[in-house]
Amino acid sequence: MLDRLPPEVLELVVRHLRKVDAIALSEVSRHHHAIATKWLWESVTIKPPSEDDLDKLPLAGLPQSCLRLAKQLHFYADVLYATARRCLHNKQYADPLASDEELKAKSEDDRSYRQTPFDQITHKALSWLSRLEDDQLQHFRRCSIDLSSFRQLRSLTWKAPNPIHLDALFVAIRANSVHLQTLELDFVNWEDTWDFLASDNAGDHEDAAAQNFLVQGLLGPDRRLTPLVLPDIRTLVLSQVPVTASMAKMISFESLVSLTLRNCPGWDTFLARAARLKCRIQLTTFELHSETVSPLWTQNTLVEFLGAFRGLEELFVSQAGPVDSLALWDCIACHQSTLKRLVQQQSAINTEMMAPYFEGAHIIWDPAIFGRGARDMRDDPCQSPFAQLDLEYKNTLKVLHIRQSTSDLRSYPSWALVPSRSGSRAGSSFLSGSGRVLRTHFRQFAEWVFGPEGIASVWVVIFGDFSYGGRKPQDNLLLCRDTAGGTGFRLLHVEDKEWIEVQDAYRSALEACPSEQLLEQK
Repeated sequence: MLDRLPPEVLELVVRHLRKVDAIALSEVSRHHHAIATKWLWESVTIKPPSEDDLDKLPLAGLPQSCLRLAKQLHFYADVLYATARRCLHNKQYADPLASDEELKAKSEDDRSYRQTPFDQITHKALSWLSRLEDDQLQHFRRCSIDLSSFRQLRSLTWKAPNPIHLDALFVAIRANSVHLQTLELDFVNWEDTWDFLASDNAGDHEDAAAQNFLVQGLLGPDRRLTPLVLPDIRTLVLSQVPVTASMAKMISFESLVSLTLRNCPGWDTFLARAARLKCRIQLTTFELHSETVSPLWTQNTLVEFLGAFRGLEELFVSQAGPVDSLALWDCIACHQSTLKRLVQQQSAINTEMMAPYFEGAHIIWDPAIFGRGARDMRDDPCQSPFAQLDLEYKNTLKVLHIRQSTSDLRSYPSWALVPSRSGSRAGSSFLSGSGRVLRTHFRQFAEWVFGPEGIASVWVVIFGDFSYGGRKPQDNLLLCRDTAGGTGFRLLHVEDKEWIEVQDAYRSALEACPSEQLLEQK
C-alpha cells in the first residue's frame, strides 16, 4: 500500500512516525530508504560522553553521505546536575597530579592535550562545520536572548533560566500577558537565583524584594498595579518561584483551570488571598508541593482554599510531615462528584539527628491521623472520607503505581530490584531476557495482582520515580498483564509501545510532586 503513495505523501507519513519506526521502514526497500533517510538525517546532534566532558566531542562516526542531508546541526549535552564542572573555563587541561615526564609524553602523543578545553571544543566544532556545504544549514542561533518581538504568544515555558535572562523573560510575559493562556516557570533553586540578584536589592528590605520579585517582574518598571495582569490564563505552573497575596489578584481564577505550585515561598498567603476573592474559582487540576515544615495554620489555609470551590478532577498534594490528614481528607471528599486522580504524600525532611543516615527528603507512609478520628477509622474503615469518593480507578482500577523516589534510592535499597552489582540473588527472581532481578516479595506481590485472586482490572503495575519524564529508567519498572506467561505478567522495555502509552495516559499523576529539583545538585 505504501508503494502506491506519491513520494511527497510518503515523506509526510514518515515525518509522523517514531524514529524507531522510520528506521524500520528504511530497511524495507531502496525507495523507502531514500525517503526515510532524508528525514532521519535532516537533524544531526553531536553529543559529548557526559555533561562534565563538553570538550570531548566526537569527531568520527557519521558518514559524509548522510551528513550532506543535514539541515540542522546541534551541539547538545544532557543537563542533569547543577555543577560548575560543566564550565570549560573551570576545567584543568592538564592533570595536576601527573609528573613532568607523563605530561611531556602525553602532549607528544596528542597535540590537543596542550590545548585548553575551550580551544578543543572550538576546533572540534569547526571540524564538523567544515564538512558541511555553504548555506546547507537553515539558520544560526546565538546565545543572546531577545524575546521582545514575540507579541502573540499563547504559551510560554522556561525552565532553569539563567538569572541574566530574567529581564528578557519578564519582557516576554508583559508583552503577551493579555492573551497568555499557559505560563510555566521553574527557577530550580530560588535561593541561589536570589543570591545572584541580591546585589541590586541589598538593604533593609531585601527579604521583601525577594518575595515580591515575580510581582515586580510582571508589573514592569512603572510598577502600576492593574486589576488583572493575566486575564486569560488557563494553566499556571510555578516551581521555586516566590508568590505573594497581591499576586492572587493579578490572576484570573475564573479562567484558570490548572494551578501547580512546587516549593514556592509564600504559597500559603497566596492561597489564603485566592480563597477570599469574590470570583468563581474554576480549577479542575491543582498541585501543591512544599518541603518546608510549616505551622498548623498553613494546613488550615490549604483546607480553606480547597473548600472555597468545587469541581476538581485532579488533586496532587505533597507536604513535609507529619501533618494531620483527616481535615484534608474531609475537604477532598467535597470534590467527590468530579475527582478522578489523587496523589497525597508526606515527606520527612533531613534533620541533624538523621543527617548521618539520610540526605534530603523521603516519603513517609503514616498519614498522621490522631485522636478520635483515628480510633473511629480503625474500628470502621467506612468512616474514612475516601470511602465515598468516586475515583477514576475505583472498581475499574487499571494502574498501580508504587512510588519510591530517586532520593530514597540513594540511601535505601530498591523495594523491587536487586542491585545489578550484587553477587547474591537470594530472595529474588530473575526476569528472563531482561537482566534484571526482582526481589521475592515484589515478585509475589505482582503474581498476586495479576493472578486469579488479584485485581482483575489491573493491566499495569508501575514502580519507581517518573518525575520529569522518568529520566532514570534504570530504577523504574513497568509490569504488564500477560496471560500467556506462567507468572501472569511480563516486563516492558522503555521503548515498548505500551510503556510510552502508559506514561502519556497517566503522566499528570506519575510526574506529580517530584521529590527532587529539575537539576540535581552535584
